[in-house]
Amino acid sequence: MLHFATQLGWPKASVLQMYGMMSILKLVDQRGLALEAHDYELWAEPTDDTTRRRRGEAAYRDVHGTEPPAATSPFRGRALIDFLYGEIWTRDRHLTRRDRRIVSICCAAAAGGDEEATEHLRAALVQGDLTEVELQELILHYAVYVGWVLGRRLDDLLAAVVREFATG
Repeated sequence: MLHFATQLGWPKASVLQMYGMMSILKLVDQRGLALEAHDYELWAEPTDDTTRRRRGEAAYRDVHGTEPPAATSPFRGRALIDFLYGEIWTRDRHLTRRDRRIVSICCAAAAGGDEEATEHLRAALVQGDLTEVELQELILHYAVYVGWVLGRRLDDLLAAVVREFATG
């Protein structure tokens, strides 16, 4: 849910969280079970800004296989590098980098973030998280849920990334 929130925003994630909790409560009630506490992964330990920035930059390199963008604004520094990469992408207890990549591709594409979706498509291939065949299957599944128009757009983005690999 947290990774979803960073990609599509807190309001949408909170609605998804609400429906998820309602479903869990309904299942627990139907099955006559006791509600158990979820084993959430704690945030990274409090740390100084320099350490958090280094962790975020290292995670960005791991995720994208390239150097992170310069922290030229509060968004690019504190939000993108420190929080998204330093706190969210470094959480690996419940989701792998591949899992987070799939969420990121789908959320970025659904939000109209062509540049972000393209970065993740390219990185998925370069970093070996997903093959072209797996990405094609992801796009087909994505299109069923969000519509053919958005599916075609994501397919176009992947085609451009694949062409770039073929010529470069």
